[in-house]
Amino acid sequence: MSNILYPVEYRKKEIVIRKPWYEYLTIGVIGGIVMIMLLITLAIMFAYPYSNDWANRDYYGIAEVVGYSMYPQMYDGEYVLYITTEHPNFDIKVGDIVVYYNEEAGVYVAHRVVDIYSANGVEYVLTKGDNNNYYDEPVRIDEIKAEVVDVIPNDFEKWCYEVWLNLFNWW
Repeated sequence: MSNILYPVEYRKKEIVIRKPWYEYLTIGVIGGIVMIMLLITLAIMFAYPYSNDWANRDYYGIAEVVGYSMYPQMYDGEYVLYITTEHPNFDIKVGDIVVYYNEEAGVYVAHRVVDIYSANGVEYVLTKGDNNNYYDEPVRIDEIKAEVVDVIPNDFEKWCYEVWLNLFNWW
């Protein structure tokens, strides 16, 4: 008789090599910095038309649209990017959308400029909402508060513009 050796099952021990805690911290910090840089890059990409105007960012603002007088250009709940009258490139022309304060209603109104004219040595602006059938009361040109430069259709783009406007104001 011969001796037959049967294979013996060996159970391999699982060897677990654990990384030290500081390696996880390093990966997390680097990943966080990369994510922040990516988000800032995306924000600047979305705000590209205005992102080269770093020196004048203090003259920009964001406001929410309420109402349908400028439909289909602006919808209720959208946001607009505007420049104030102090901005060096502020110039009102026929066809621009301007913002003025309506004292009767107690609200700011953003309507399109239809005509600019002078009467008795005072310049006036005639405005009209794109969706309205009537013209607004003429507004003196010095009562114009801002000019709308862009319509922001969603919250992500609004966030991008906010990042661009506040990018280096964090510290």
